[in-house]
Amino acid sequence: MSLILTSLHLQRELNITEAIFESQAQCLLLGASREAAYDGKAVTNSWLYFISPDTLKYIRIVLFTVLFSFGGYGLYAAGLARMLFWMSNWQTFTAIAAELLLLLSHFSTQNNVYDNIVKAIFEVAFPYSIMVTFLYWFVWYEPGWINLEDWKTLVGPLFLHVVPVGVLLIDWLINDIVFDYKRGALRMLWVCLSYIGLNYFAGDIIGRFPYSMINYQSWSTAPWLIGVTLLSMTIFYGVAFLTNFMKTGQGVSPSNYLKQIPFEFVSSFQILADFI
Repeated sequence: MSLILTSLHLQRELNITEAIFESQAQCLLLGASREAAYDGKAVTNSWLYFISPDTLKYIRIVLFTVLFSFGGYGLYAAGLARMLFWMSNWQTFTAIAAELLLLLSHFSTQNNVYDNIVKAIFEVAFPYSIMVTFLYWFVWYEPGWINLEDWKTLVGPLFLHVVPVGVLLIDWLINDIVFDYKRGALRMLWVCLSYIGLNYFAGDIIGRFPYSMINYQSWSTAPWLIGVTLLSMTIFYGVAFLTNFMKTGQGVSPSNYLKQIPFEFVSSFQILADFI
């Protein structure tokens, strides 16, 4: 009888855990559709009055062609192993995916769910690309890596760390996407924390850690992980505020923004704590 009661108790705890995980997963993933909070701004439109949807379509054809040509070659040159464990390759891949989805929106009937999913991806891909590019040029890059006499030395620095962020920057400047800075912050945090796990297992899978300063064998690893996570969130909030203020002149007032950031940080970590 005692064994049966113990088994029933464990099953109940398992069901509760699964329910919590499913609920939070839906919040983070299905919430990307933003169907209930569609803002009426189609991803095929520009916030600049002189750029029509057709003009934006042709601009995106050029942008995607450039990004896929250079970024795609960079991913090919890096190989599958590097694709999985380096942030540079992930940000290039997500940039290509985001720009492709933006381009495809011009060849189908406008759909609120599709638009909201594309917005959710873009509002993470762009700040993430900024963060990775910043870290590469100011932390990781060493003088001498680029040799103008050997074009292959341009693949890492330029194809992966200039073209992706440059393409997304141009699209950001002209599109009419306003950031969902509340749920977008959760998605950004989820992406960063997910990569930490992927980075950790890289040591067992490819035999070494992608970045020498993050090796999980010294106390210096923790400050790096915390610092990168905080940097990513800071960039996200900065881009979100600038985007909404620039394209709407409202949405997130400076006073509300200062109040909202601490609240969103606490809420983000509280939701993650619910998984534990």
